[in-house]
Amino acid sequence: MASTEIRKMVVAAAAACDSKKGEDTRILQLDPADSAFTDFFLITSSANERQSQAIADEIELRLKYDFQTYPNSVEG
Repeated sequence: MASTEIRKMVVAAAAACDSKKGEDTRILQLDPADSAFTDFFLITSSANERQSQAIADEIELRLKYDFQTYPNSVEG
């Protein structure tokens, strides 16, 4: 089961999506027995590429500021 801290980070990331006008944001919790590499997927949509980049930047900033965590890697 995912820790409380991880759940807080996922909710903060979803809030960042909403603040940057992400659409249809969903949090998917995966079963640890089926997925060894992650506990959650956060999925959101945007109207265009610039908005997608703004959402990604906001998520990264919030997680750095609120949780002092940094991405292992960023692609795209």
